[in-house]
Amino acid sequence: MSRVLLGLLLIAAGSRPPGPPEAAVVEAARAPAPREETLINVMPLLAQRIGDDLTLERRTRLVAYDPVDRPREVQRDERLKMQGAKIAIEDLTFGTRFIIRGDKKLVWIADPLAGTYSELTFEQITKRRAEMIAEIVKAKERVAGSDDEKVLANLLAALGEFPSPPRVAVAGNAKADGIAGRVCVGKEVMLDGTIQRLNVLVDPTMKTKYFELMSAIGGYPPAVAQALDQLGGFPLRGTMRYALFMDRVMETFDTTSIKTDAIPEKDFDLPDGLRKIPLAGFEPVAVKKPEKPKDFTRSFKEDDIDRERNPLKETKKEETPK
Repeated sequence: MSRVLLGLLLIAAGSRPPGPPEAAVVEAARAPAPREETLINVMPLLAQRIGDDLTLERRTRLVAYDPVDRPREVQRDERLKMQGAKIAIEDLTFGTRFIIRGDKKLVWIADPLAGTYSELTFEQITKRRAEMIAEIVKAKERVAGSDDEKVLANLLAALGEFPSPPRVAVAGNAKADGIAGRVCVGKEVMLDGTIQRLNVLVDPTMKTKYFELMSAIGGYPPAVAQALDQLGGFPLRGTMRYALFMDRVMETFDTTSIKTDAIPEKDFDLPDGLRKIPLAGFEPVAVKKPEKPKDFTRSFKEDDIDRERNPLKETKKEETPK
């Protein structure tokens, strides 16, 4: 990205995460049938429908690009808890928590080690994203006809802003596997036949509101969000690309365990004793004006003092007695 372009952008959302899309969608009809012994082994599992409470432990690699295209990578073990319209993701190393409360239309990002948390409503997220994307659109208009315009067009597409709604295809692929005791089938989500948003192994018995909630905070554009209903379950392994606030994220994950025990309500609440702060890189930081000193009165005495101390000041010559 050129220095001129960076100067034009007040905020930028970056280009699509790198890496060529995988092969075009393989139609489900062409996928090879599972082996007979596999079907025999998995029939009891297929009959076990998953309830509302789900706890998944996963190994995850996240590559995120911030508004000026700087990458950062995180590899971690995490615990994902889902209960109806509530999601909580806990980093098992550092204890940070990302909580979406669809029932309250709130998002919390908590860091217990730092003693802080950030809070945003769905409405605040939508409004702030619209403001920041509008700045990118203005920058794109100012560089019309240049290579930078193409960069910004890709940038907007990565955030889910397209000139016209993209064609979204959801199809099965040839993959099938058993993950954490569950039977999964391969699914892909492609945009305009070339951009791959998801390449995952899905457990068809898991019905969650994960993608609905992620879409509500801008994770997926409306056309993709609609298509995700056709996945037919929840992904347990694979790669997903989505937007998180103004970052573009490529997430690779593998589920290692699944529990269906009831989840306490407190697991979807903030820990006690945290101090609220703005979400860095997304919320505008409030500028606090300095308070007026107590017993302050206007005075120009300092001018008189400076005048007395001025070494160049004119002094009255003493009159010589006649």
